[in-house]
Amino acid sequence: NKIKGNSQTLTIFTKALLKEQKYEEALHFLRTHMGKTKILDQNRIFETLIQGFCRKENDPEKGLYVLRDFLKIGGILPSSFTFCCLIHSFSSQGKMDRVIEVLELMSSGEVNYPFDNFVCSSVIYGFVKIGKPELAVGFYENAVNSGALKANIVTYTALLSAYFRLGRIEEASKMVARMENDGLSFDVVFYSNWIYEYFTEGISEEAFRKYREMVNAKVKMDVVAYTVLIDGVSKQGNVEKAVGFLSKMIKNGVKPNLITFTAIMFGFCKRGKLKEAFAFFKMVEFFAIEVDEFTYAILIDGVCRKGDFDCAFRLL
Repeated sequence: NKIKGNSQTLTIFTKALLKEQKYEEALHFLRTHMGKTKILDQNRIFETLIQGFCRKENDPEKGLYVLRDFLKIGGILPSSFTFCCLIHSFSSQGKMDRVIEVLELMSSGEVNYPFDNFVCSSVIYGFVKIGKPELAVGFYENAVNSGALKANIVTYTALLSAYFRLGRIEEASKMVARMENDGLSFDVVFYSNWIYEYFTEGISEEAFRKYREMVNAKVKMDVVAYTVLIDGVSKQGNVEKAVGFLSKMIKNGVKPNLITFTAIMFGFCKRGKLKEAFAFFKMVEFFAIEVDEFTYAILIDGVCRKGDFDCAFRLL
């Protein structure tokens, strides 16, 4: 009807697009109208847009593009949480060059946000993910030595993985002793990570020792903790013990997920016990869990090893 919208109209419409999680359309709308009419509440709109691209769209590249535009607008400063979202998203994808870019923006004169434990742990995990644990340790040491960080359980959990990947298990033990001296309590995430790393290194005795420590400390186990144990013993070929952990898990009211069942199926396939593997495949259907490609791949591999190619093609 050729009625020109004002700032309030455009702002309400932009927020409606964001509420509907139509981030691409919201970005296009902002680009089209920003130069013509001032959008109200720009700070919140830009932050919602960046966080939406990171957390909902899994596209931090677009989020970074919006951030750069954000910083060009005078008088507007994104929150530290927005920077954290970008760093976490890029780290999860192993794009550490982008992480460094965001860190540089974050520490620039106009922004100058401190590095907190969420940022530090995300960066450490990112470097471990791309096979550069030495850079993870280096980043942590620089952050601590500069006085920018007092590590908490989240950062120490990430650092534990870096030390194990480097084979510096003695340093990991010293770190744990330091944590105990500082009065830090180990949570289920730290214990799960610790047990996982010992299983990965093939040191199952220590893995079980940490499990017993966790039980004695009355740390409540979650689905990840149980799955780490089940996966560890299944890969060792002790699938009966894995089933025992599964029974205990269900008895304690913790619902298994696809990774839990897939670990047990892998254990049975490794032992050539296909009947049992398919029985657990049926259990996945009973729990109404959607099966992924990896689960099918394990079963296909198992039946191929037995020479049952008809079954393999049916599964495919």
